[in-house]
Amino acid sequence: MRVGVELLERVQDGKAEHFAFPLEETGRTPRRSPRWSARRGAEEAADTEGNALGRERGQFVRPVHGLVMLHGERIVPGSVLGIESGRATRGHRFQGERTIVLNNAGEYEQRLRDEGKVIASFGERRDDISRQLHEQALKLDAVLSDPAKPAR
Repeated sequence: MRVGVELLERVQDGKAEHFAFPLEETGRTPRRSPRWSARRGAEEAADTEGNALGRERGQFVRPVHGLVMLHGERIVPGSVLGIESGRATRGHRFQGERTIVLNNAGEYEQRLRDEGKVIASFGERRDDISRQLHEQALKLDAVLSDPAKPAR
């Protein structure tokens, strides 16, 4: 299986950003191809993002701090951009636990949310921010404008 950069999900945490590819396959064991696919996908993403900002090949805008590759409870061995895979991830740099050691792949999102104070899903985070903005606007008797639509 090859994982293209378009399948990776950008996960942002304030100033930190990482890419995730959630994959669940029942009855299969990890093979060499997921490691290769993860490395290639991350390198393509770094090249795309870096080139747009005049950076060298294989560089992200922000540093890559870790790589979680788990299959159930097992670490999928490998490295991407010089980072070895493991089971430790990071929470929000100010509000959450600095290091979260995962027992299995299935607990990633919930533990990152509960202990790390990070919403891994871009869509969920966007919706939460929108909800908070609308609640605050209501309290202030204000109206939010849509930046995609011209002001009248």
